[in-house]
Amino acid sequence: MKKLALLILFTISIAGYSQSLDCSKFKNGKFYNTNFPSSNFVIKDTIMEDFNDDILYFAWTLKWLNDCEYEAVCSKSTNEFITVGDKMIVTVKVIDGDCFEFTRKLIGKKFGDGSDTKSFYSCIKKD
Repeated sequence: MKKLALLILFTISIAGYSQSLDCSKFKNGKFYNTNFPSSNFVIKDTIMEDFNDDILYFAWTLKWLNDCEYEAVCSKSTNEFITVGDKMIVTVKVIDGDCFEFTRKLIGKKFGDGSDTKSFYSCIKKD
């Protein structure tokens, strides 16, 4: 019983020290994928555009759900996999300086590997 009480106390103390994420610097700007430097995206408040080699692949309308999460609805696509009207939820999970890890969860659709959620790591692009 004492071990259980200590475990509960420990869990509560860790939760009390966890920091909330400040995602404000990721709401507007140009970002690049660290694994694919030719792939980047631009966020301007409620619009996001995905580029590869400076060619527009997707445009999205964003609805911010909270400071670090938004719903994106595809408004333009040059790809057969994602079509106009498709939705995803994007959530920032970890921030490391000017870089961040986030997930993209497709709504009603799966990636080629059968999953509906993928993690990505991107950084602010400084021109």
